[in-house]
Amino acid sequence: VPVLLHMLEHFPSIRAGVVMVQAEVGERLAAPPGSKVYGSPSVKAAWYGAFRTAGKVSRQVFWPVPNVDSILIAFQRRESPLESEDLRLATFALVAGAF
Repeated sequence: VPVLLHMLEHFPSIRAGVVMVQAEVGERLAAPPGSKVYGSPSVKAAWYGAFRTAGKVSRQVFWPVPNVDSILIAFQRRESPLESEDLRLATFALVAGAF
């Protein structure tokens, strides 16, 4: 999550993409408000755009086989970004305190 958020913060030219992450992490990134797994990563990811699950990756495709499942997460950056750095820092601090 920190690497993905860092990339979105520092590279505004990244408009869309698909990343593979641990299933629990991906489900949190893409969780809608009110979901059981909604949390700080969900809010911070939503700051930059829309995130959704795009598919599951079987642990059997890796060698050695890990003890975790993976998931693909697709994202689309918002058309009109929230560009105020002060507002982002204040919002992220509030989110960190709330969760």
